[in-house]
Amino acid sequence: FDIALVDQRMPKISGVEVLDRLRAKHPAIVRLVLSAHSDIDSILQSVNRGEVYRYVLKPVSAADLRAVVRQAVERAILARQRDRLYAQTMRTGTVSLNYFANDAALPLLEDDTLRLNSLIKDSTSGEGLVYATIVDRAGVIKAHTDTSRIGSTAPALPAGEESRTEGATTSVTYRGPGGEHLMNLARPVTYSGKTLGEANVG
Repeated sequence: FDIALVDQRMPKISGVEVLDRLRAKHPAIVRLVLSAHSDIDSILQSVNRGEVYRYVLKPVSAADLRAVVRQAVERAILARQRDRLYAQTMRTGTVSLNYFANDAALPLLEDDTLRLNSLIKDSTSGEGLVYATIVDRAGVIKAHTDTSRIGSTAPALPAGEESRTEGATTSVTYRGPGGEHLMNLARPVTYSGKTLGEANVG
């Protein structure tokens, strides 16, 4: 199920406690709580902590309750679509990232900037990639889709909205300078068990 709607006042346990336990096991479920005015402080604390999506004051009309549930369903659908898009982006980006990380080791070890940039140029024609970069251990850009950045220190990513790690790949979603959503995928470039640098695609 995608939505949980509970009453705050129940025998032996509060609605917020039920939703908190539910969140621990099923964090994607959109949680709603029905309440009277006397319970509002504890519910607002839960809303502010992100444990409850919305509270509904009783008494509530059937039409108002349907509207709230419809909004919760829309939120659940959007979250599911976001997760699917994330998974698709990870699959697509990981293919290029793995190519760079696997094929960049020897040119990075030999400091062969020309070969590293050929790797980037050959692979960034793929749909959806905004940039690709390979940096050495010191954080110096050895290859980049914007060749004017080669030789400079790689800038830190803006504060991320979300960060995940799957195996050797780390993804960070953030907003670009124009406000657009971007995802940076990073993976170490290794050779004989030693880290030589990092490959990034976004």
